[in-house]
Amino acid sequence: MFVVDAYIGNMDRNNGNWGVISRYDGQIELAPVYDNGACLNNKWDEARIRPILDDMSKMRAQAYRGVVNIFEQNGKRINPFQYIAEMRNEDCSRAVALLVPKMQMHDAAIHALIDEVPVLTSVQRDFLHRILSLRLHESLVPVYEQITKGEDGHVH
Repeated sequence: MFVVDAYIGNMDRNNGNWGVISRYDGQIELAPVYDNGACLNNKWDEARIRPILDDMSKMRAQAYRGVVNIFEQNGKRINPFQYIAEMRNEDCSRAVALLVPKMQMHDAAIHALIDEVPVLTSVQRDFLHRILSLRLHESLVPVYEQITKGEDGHVH
């Protein structure tokens, strides 16, 4: 969930918003998706988006440099992209190794879905396309490539 939350910009994951699936056979597992209401800059209007769209450094900053979530390390809220890039947590690296190929495989479908949301303006769509592409291709894919090359993310 941590890697997906980073990708969609969900900064509100906490111990109170996890979904649980209880199967008829009694098996219980975490829901793969749950409570993503604070993601994809959903509160941003065109006036807030436009200045960022025209400036690639601002787009990159919004995409991953200035992103923090509720989790802390050494008393400070962490930037999930920096944490992922450090490759110190093998569970996180395993999640990157599992999820990034799926994100790449479904990239076109994700962008097609954005295009089909009727309440989004063209500016909002453009912003979402760009920010998700930056997060995937400039942050997550390079880490995935390091991990699969065996550059000490352990997974191989």
